[in-house]
Amino acid sequence: MNYLEKIFQIPYAIPPMDPKGYRRFISDIVGDEAERWRDATEEEPQAFLVSESPELAEPTIPERVEPTLVAAPAPVYEDPERLRVTERELRHLQEVGVLLRTPRAAKRFVNIYRLLRASMPRAEREALISGSEQEIRLLMWLLALNVGQPDHGELLLNALMGPEGDVAPKLSALCDSKRAEGDPRWLEIHDRWEKAKGAADIEEAIAVARRWCPRVGRFSFRAKG
Repeated sequence: MNYLEKIFQIPYAIPPMDPKGYRRFISDIVGDEAERWRDATEEEPQAFLVSESPELAEPTIPERVEPTLVAAPAPVYEDPERLRVTERELRHLQEVGVLLRTPRAAKRFVNIYRLLRASMPRAEREALISGSEQEIRLLMWLLALNVGQPDHGELLLNALMGPEGDVAPKLSALCDSKRAEGDPRWLEIHDRWEKAKGAADIEEAIAVARRWCPRVGRFSFRAKG
């Protein structure tokens, strides 16, 4: 029976996360990791015992040697800010849940964002964190699209990374064709694009998105470049 138990498997499916569940899940991920990081950086140095061994000499009755208490060096963290997600970043991470339907995709999204920001020079990272809403929203949109909707992400990322003069016409044609197909996922993607773009015109938003495409593309197995 134990052997047969391994043969029979019962597949099951869970419903996608709703927006409230997604926001709570992201908050739990980032909050738990921030808590662990803070505990690690504030951990007191551990102590260990070192015995002072006497030099070799003529055989004699050994004297009692008291162990010496030596403090271990505190852990060194070169740039802890690379890994800390701010409240502003957390808020933007929570905005793109419509593109990420499963906990696995949501966690991958957070991990990729951490990798991307950790690879940035300090000045550039600080500019992103404290800069314009449009900049960070478009980056989150690209990353979430790349992780949660890879088929659509491939199309959009490759269109954005094309020759500069062709980007706007290609995006417009892509939007028209997807609308004609009645693709429900495309409506969600387009809605998130409009919210990320904000009041900026299409050319300005495209220019911002294009700046992030090469970096986002590094974490995609499908996009070119």
